[in-house]
Amino acid sequence: MNRKIKTWAYAILLLNIIVAGIGIAKLLFDVFTGNGNTQDGLLFQNLHLTAYSTDSFMDFFNSIQYGRKPYTVGVIYPPLINLIYAIFGMGIPDSVKAQGTLAYRTSLQGIVALVLFYVMAVLLYIIAWKDDSRFTNKEKLFLTTATFFTLPFIYAVERGNSLLWCVPLTMLFVNNYL
Repeated sequence: MNRKIKTWAYAILLLNIIVAGIGIAKLLFDVFTGNGNTQDGLLFQNLHLTAYSTDSFMDFFNSIQYGRKPYTVGVIYPPLINLIYAIFGMGIPDSVKAQGTLAYRTSLQGIVALVLFYVMAVLLYIIAWKDDSRFTNKEKLFLTTATFFTLPFIYAVERGNSLLWCVPLTMLFVNNYL
């Protein structure tokens, strides 16, 4: 990589880490001082990027709720991601399902499903970047780290959006396409 490009790349990564750090520090301050609730407004409500505090993680929780019957409720996601969401939603008990979508977000089973969704997404990103043969190992580490600290990635995490899976799967396809 060109030295000038490397300098700008590191500067952009540093800026992303600072912005993410401010949001996370604000979140932790609110949670530990009692000014906030971990279920209401997490990172982006504090940065005023989402409209409603009850909207955190709802792309994920709405989708696992409708994952087994997506087309009866008008879900706009493609079939494969609906299948993935249905698999994550299988562990939610009927008692939670009867209480509605916000109950998914506060149930232990819902939180475990969300954490597994994130862990799998991070593993997919790591595999996708390691699979790319155009870069050195140092550049791959930089690009993986840079990906995790970009504002769009953090916003997708806050929403629980399916793009967390779509981007690395697309990268794997493009890297391995013959």
